Amino acid sequence: MANPKLEGINKSIENAESLITWAYPAIREGRIIIKALNELGMAANSLLPFVEKEDVDRISSIIELAERRRKSPMEFSRKNKAVIMHEDLETESITSEAVKGYISYLKGILKNPEISQKIA
Repeated sequence: MANPKLEGINKSIENAESLITWAYPAIREGRIIIKALNELGMAANSLLPFVEKEDVDRISSIIELAERRRKSPMEFSRKNKAVIMHEDLETESITSEAVKGYISYLKGILKNPEISQKIA
């Protein structure tokens, strides 16, 4: 029987990967990076209770980045990056390469049989 939680995590990662691999190169809009980041934030949030101690900080940083994006009053594209503007008018840039790194990292964690077993 398939595990709905594991399927949901995998689906979010697959969605992010499709956005970054196929949609972003064709359209080059920062909104696509933001959508991929949202998907990864959901996957990371679901995965966090099951990861090893050494992975908590990196997974938490993905969640926090997605949360900062969610709370930001403004976001826009600049030079092939998604830019998040915070309430204090500070900006934070996110590249498609960074999102690809997050995707690879989360996929690597899911390949760990101990983690998959814990989720199941």
